[in-house]
Amino acid sequence: MATSNETLADQITDAITAANPADKKVLHGAVDQVLKDAARSTLREWAAAGDITTKFDEIRAYTSPNAPTGKTERYLKLIAMEMVIQKRKRLDIWTPSKRTLVDSTEFKNSLISYYDRKDPRSSDIKCMVLDRFYPRDKVRGSHIWKYATYGEGLDEFGLKEDDVNKERNGLLLGEGIELAFDSKQLCFLYDPINTKFIVKVLDPGLLQSSTPVSPSQTRTFSDINNLPLCLPAGRSPFRRLLSWHAECTYTTALKKTWIDQPAFDTFTTYDNLSNGARPDFLEDLDNEE
Repeated sequence: MATSNETLADQITDAITAANPADKKVLHGAVDQVLKDAARSTLREWAAAGDITTKFDEIRAYTSPNAPTGKTERYLKLIAMEMVIQKRKRLDIWTPSKRTLVDSTEFKNSLISYYDRKDPRSSDIKCMVLDRFYPRDKVRGSHIWKYATYGEGLDEFGLKEDDVNKERNGLLLGEGIELAFDSKQLCFLYDPINTKFIVKVLDPGLLQSSTPVSPSQTRTFSDINNLPLCLPAGRSPFRRLLSWHAECTYTTALKKTWIDQPAFDTFTTYDNLSNGARPDFLEDLDNEE
């Protein structure tokens, strides 16, 4: 596993020993960066060999807070953490390429029935955020875990691939809200006091816009911020997926400077509302943060 990057790290480590105190912090940072670069290089090699999954299973122990601190072990730990980071990126599936532009009639009908959102006097559907009836084509039957994935990745959350078309993997949202959800401009947070899911708009451009959010002709994104997600008693979406979407949305908002670090730190996951433990790849990174 030796690389030129590791050799450079050794050279910098030798320099640290002889350095004055003012230079030590800078040199330690240089070592860390070299080792991270080496970790990425090794990952690329494993990926080319089709061996990442096997290697990941082998070195997971190095993500533990109690992992050994020797140089070789530290390097393996960096590779393990880099793999967890890459897995998180892969499982952030809310990208334009995953967006489905055409509703599935069957899936939409199942959501209408499950969440009881049909107008008994017409074919109109009630949006689960705006809580108003609108023409059927103005309310989207939205997959939370996007249909274009064909369920790939759901096993990380204790679900099966065919759960992608289950009612609990969907929401009925006005078209403007659904687009903002898919674009990670808004998400749903959990309010434990009132035991409700609430809308959280993170894109300041949306919050400042005076344009009504479709299909409403009056309400803006600022108006819907903090509104509850309307759910019938005893019916809920896959909360572990909503929580992961919210976590990805907050990460995106921080990267785009929509929010600052203190605001990011207020985010609390709520995947523990679902049966089963927090997904392993999230536990691994939690241990490091």
